[in-house]
Parts: sequence; C-alpha cells; structure tokens
Amino acid sequence: MKRTQIIMGMIVACLLTASALFAESASVNFLGVDTDTRGKWNGVYGTDGYDIAGIGSKLPSYAKISYKDCKDFAWAETTDVRALQRVGDDQNCVAACKYGSGFTIDVTVEGEAKTVSFYCLDWDTTDRSMTIQAIDPENKKVLNEQTVKNFHDGIYLSYTVKGHVQFKITKVTGENIVISGVFFGKK
Repeated sequence: MKRTQIIMGMIVACLLTASALFAESASVNFLGVDTDTRGKWNGVYGTDGYDIAGIGSKLPSYAKISYKDCKDFAWAETTDVRALQRVGDDQNCVAACKYGSGFTIDVTVEGEAKTVSFYCLDWDTTDRSMTIQAIDPENKKVLNEQTVKNFHDGIYLSYTVKGHVQFKITKVTGENIVISGVFFGKK
C-alpha cells in the first residue's frame, strides 16, 4: 500500500511539473497612447466590453478583471469632453475613477491576444504621475512599464494582452493615482 502511494505521488508531481512547463505564459505588447479621443470612447474603445468607474461593467466572454487596493470615486456628472461618456450617450459624461496610493488591476484574456486599453484622467489636478507595470503573476517578470504624466486632458494606453496579467499602478507624484476605465477591443 505504501509503495502505491509513493508511485501515485510521483505521477502527480510529474504531471504538475509537465503542465507548468507547457502552460502558456502571459504576453503583453504595448501599442501606444491616444490623447485625441478623450472621453468620447463610444464606438472607438470598448467595442468588445468595458469596466468604467461610475458607469458600469460589461465584460466580453474572453475577459476577467479584478481590482486590489483601490476605491471608487466620482468627481462630477458633466458634459466636459474629458469625462467618459455614458454607454450609448454622446452628451452625458461621468468624471469618475478607481483610486489609491498604489493598486493592481488583474486582467485575464483567454484565447488569442486582444486589445486592452486604460483611460487615465487627472480630472482635478495637473500634478499626478504614475507608472503602470504589466507583470506576469506566475514568474513576477515585468513585461512592460509605462510612465503616465500630464494626463489632465485624458490619455488612453493600449496593449495587446494574452493570458493572466497584473497591471500594477504606482504613484510617482501627486496625492494618489487614478484609472477611469478599462476597455476591451478597439476601432
């Protein structure tokens, strides 16, 4: 009986090691920034789905998202072009965000790589700056790092993402850091 348990334990250990060796690692490719679109995302970003502070979430079937160490805050209901439009509404916008002194956004994209974009808006100041690191949570490797500053008028950062990636946002300057929306799919 003891010999059978040892053999079974060895088989399980081999299977776990093999599955770890052949598992797909996360991949991220930074596509660039967009300072022109601002809050007018409808039909441009989020063609597959979105998670927008103060507005709501409609995720595509291939995506999962979760947040760690951040809170929600809404500055204003407005028609200001920097604030994100309500879904299907060209006039009414919401200036809102996820905020904190540092937080993580876990994103999982199953299947083929997809475009994931973050909208950053420094609504009430001009002194915030932050870094966004894309990290493979399995091996803790930093896959990409971007510094975001001068985003009082709003800025999108776009990536292609495949697998499970943690986006770690860290404060460089200012009171805190802010992300207004995460969008899946593009033009």
